[in-house]
Amino acid sequence: MTGKLVLAVEAEDVKILASAERQSSLEAVSRIVYELSVPVPKKEGRYLSKAVAYPAGSHHNSPTVSCRKISVATKL
Repeated sequence: MTGKLVLAVEAEDVKILASAERQSSLEAVSRIVYELSVPVPKKEGRYLSKAVAYPAGSHHNSPTVSCRKISVATKL
């Protein structure tokens, strides 16, 4: 399966602060690691890290989405 991977950092208001994307290719039973980098927000607060896999082709109805809550804090 081929498609596109997108990694984004979003603010609480769903505004995208940073994102990166790349083309991907996966086999039916496989594990592949792709590295994508996005800058961490400089402002302290709570954000959402969202990874989305958009499959190519019309036989797929929706993307696969993985979200994680993240917190940014200043060093003590």
